[in-house]
Parts: sequence; C-alpha cells; structure tokens
Amino acid sequence: MGTQEGDRDGEANRLKIRTLGQFVVRCGDAVLTEEAGRSQKLWDLFTYFLRNRERLVPPDTIAAQLWPEADNADPKAAVQDLIYRMRRLFRDALPSCEDLIRVDFSQGCYSFYLGDACWCDVDEFLELTEEASRLIDDDAAGAVDALQRCVDLYRGHYLPEWPHQPWILPVRQYYRRIYVRNLMQLTDLLRDHDRYPEVIDVCERAFMLEPLPEAEELHHRFMEALVRVGRPSDALEHYEFLSGLMKQQLDVAPGESLRELCELIRSDREIIESEQVDRDLSSVSGKLMRAEEVEGALLCDREVFRYLYRLEMRRAERVEDRAVFGIITLTDADGDVPDRAVLERVAPQLEEVLLSNLRRGDVIAQWNGAQFLVLLSAFRGDDAIVCFSRIERGFSAGCSEPGIALEGRFRAVADEIERDLQPH
Repeated sequence: MGTQEGDRDGEANRLKIRTLGQFVVRCGDAVLTEEAGRSQKLWDLFTYFLRNRERLVPPDTIAAQLWPEADNADPKAAVQDLIYRMRRLFRDALPSCEDLIRVDFSQGCYSFYLGDACWCDVDEFLELTEEASRLIDDDAAGAVDALQRCVDLYRGHYLPEWPHQPWILPVRQYYRRIYVRNLMQLTDLLRDHDRYPEVIDVCERAFMLEPLPEAEELHHRFMEALVRVGRPSDALEHYEFLSGLMKQQLDVAPGESLRELCELIRSDREIIESEQVDRDLSSVSGKLMRAEEVEGALLCDREVFRYLYRLEMRRAERVEDRAVFGIITLTDADGDVPDRAVLERVAPQLEEVLLSNLRRGDVIAQWNGAQFLVLLSAFRGDDAIVCFSRIERGFSAGCSEPGIALEGRFRAVADEIERDLQPH
C-alpha cells in the first residue's frame, strides 16, 4: 500500500481510510462512515481490526476490549455477526470490488487484511517518515519534501472519535510522538538553510492543530524565526501565550532557553525602538551590551559570523595585525564525518570546549552539524596552532564518544596566499 493518496484521486473502486484527526472511510463516491451513527459497534470492530491488521485475535479478546461492560454470552457469534454486516456494507458500496477488505478465521482467531486497492493515511505517514530518515543525511531537499508531506497528513489525534479506549491510546501517542519528531527535523532542516518564513508556516499550522506546550524546542525555533523575519513583537506575544498555557496544562514555567530568548528579544527591541537621543558614549555602550554580558568567546549564528568576517576583511586592508580564520571539523577514526546521531551528541561538547578555551574578542559559530567556524583576534599563525592543540586536548578529555577527533585549518583573514596552517 505504498501508493500515495493523490495518485488515486478521482478513481472509482478504491477504499480510502483517514484516521488522523477524523475517521473517514470513503469507498468510491460513498462515504461509508456516514453510517457510523447507526452502526457504532460495526465501526468499533472495523477500527479495532484496522489497528490490529494481520494479527491473529481471538473473538473473546475482541469482545472484551471493545465492549468490556457488555455481557456477551457468545462473543464469537456476536463478532461473527458484525463481520458479516461489515462485509455486506463494503460489498453494497462497491459490488465490483469485494476484496477491499478480507477477514480470515484460523486457529480460532480472526485476522484482518486490507486489499491492494486501499489507501490508509497512517501507512503513508509512516512510509514518508522512513523516506525522510533515509534521505536526511544525503538529500536535504528530498527529506524536507517528505517531511512536509508527512506533517500535512497529520490532521490531529489518531481515531479521535474513540477518545478513551485503552487499546487506542498507546498507538495514538506513538503517532503523535512521530509527528512531533518530524516537526523538529523539518524545522531543523529549514533553519539550516535560513528558510525562516517556512519555519513560521510549519509551526503555525502545527500549533493550530495542537499547541504542543511540552515541545519547548519547537516553540523556541518558532520565536527565533519570527525574530529573523523582523517580527519580535509577535515572538514575545507567543511567549506570553505559551507561558500561560504551560502553567495551565503542565503547571510549569518555560525553560531557561526560552526565558533567555525572551529576555534577549525584549532587550533588543527596547534598544531598537527607543526614540531618545543619547549623546553619552558610555550610556549607549551599556545599552548595547545589556542583552548579554560576554565573559569568553562570542557564540553567534552564521549570519552574524559572516558579517564579522567581512568586517575583519575590510580591516585587514588597512592594518597588518590580522585576525585568523579557522574551520574545526569533527571526524571519526577513519577521518570521515560521523553520523548524525553522533554529531548531535558531540557538537555541543565541542562548543563548550571552544567557549572555555578561546578569549574575549574571539568569535565562534556552528557552520553545520560537523563544523565550527572560529575568528581569532590578534593571532599569528603559530598562535593558532598552539590554541588548536589546547582545544584538542580539552575535547579529547571531555568527549563522551570514542574515536571522535578534531581536524583544524587556519589562515589569516584576507591572506592573498590563503595558506592552510596544518596543526599536526
């Protein structure tokens, strides 16, 4: 059942089942779930079979899980009667396509199968998730496309018309966890390519379905994207909404990362929106530094790093004392880039080592999952090699992953020779 829904739009003799956000069974032009009000037990059985496809299930188990409070003297007969009615419902809707569903009885158990002419949203949801996982390291554009289609399929909780059935709850949470993880991967990929308007669109559509107060990192990315496109007031408004929601639903306050982002936005907006004329250099300098007191190296994003690098290039045209530009790469024992899961664990460790081993005035930024850029002020080439050796020792002492090493390359900013300084 790997064919996508769109490949069958407009075709007759097809069964289409939606379970995410709303339960709808469409057979050709007929919407069979319009019968739900008169056939609740029939649809109870159908959804139970759908959840337990291709599994052997005894009729006693079916009756006990679906109708625990009912007194079924003969559960096998009750289930058998519903199966007969279910088959007749599909046969009447599409007489020419009787193999849309199949229910077998073997070893005293029932097993349910969907035919090849069937489409179910959760099947495509899982297939797109697997496709994105395969593509994420080698084909970011393909992964983004798969993830976007996947999150579009998720329109709400699995089988919401059955809110409290114990046999549905675990799988409902399972699909929800996959959905949140896909949202995180999608926004991560979009952010890596500075596609902030798309991050905003993805998050807004997700929050309209469900506010996800526990997914703080997703809200952080949403607020960050709002700031990037020049909407700091909207970011602060969202923070206030999220704070109230977290207090109401989880009885907790936003975490440190969100609070720091909020304070930074407030400080920056206060400075930018100020109309007061201030001729005191000390006063203006204090306002500029108020958002963050930098004790060691400056950690910034790629856009800020690019600006500072260009500034150093201009300065290098006028003075001989040039800054040193470097790239530090995480590698495995074979000198290759480690896989994504390893990078997600060790990149924050390298960041901490860089912050603790570089000086005020130095600048660092994460370029991608495996590389950091550094801009070392008032360094000579030999000084950079000594500095890198210190970084290597610190990283080696604290790295939690065996076999992970660093490769560093440095050169003076705007050096016409552009000579790589090999630290080994």
